[in-house]
Amino acid sequence: MSLQFYLYRAPEGTGPITSWQKMEAERLGNAAEVKKHLSQLFPLIQWQPHNKGVVGLSSQTTPYLDVMITEDEVDSVFFVVFNKPPPSVMRKVMKQMNLNHACVPEADTLIDPYGYDDEARYYKKKNNPLPTF
Repeated sequence: MSLQFYLYRAPEGTGPITSWQKMEAERLGNAAEVKKHLSQLFPLIQWQPHNKGVVGLSSQTTPYLDVMITEDEVDSVFFVVFNKPPPSVMRKVMKQMNLNHACVPEADTLIDPYGYDDEARYYKKKNNPLPTF
């Protein structure tokens, strides 16, 4: 199963995006502005149009990147969505774009990209320890 990780800026205490009654995330810009930020961080990323946004792929670099930016009806982007990103990539994007939340909607949870490294097999839930076996 492939998990998507939503990175965004929102007030503390808003919880995972699956629990929201209304949009809590702040506008990050339009797709071109967000794409520019990401392209500065990852110059080898290749962008392709996709519905009301763009998809960026980078299979020629380490780490592999798979990111989606989608605009709403008023050309606003609220989330940077990664498919299977290493935490170092999430940390880099969060720092550059001043984002404060990472959410895995499929698991209905916020995660802590600063709480685990690229070699870890499992993400770390925010304020929860890694699973032990």
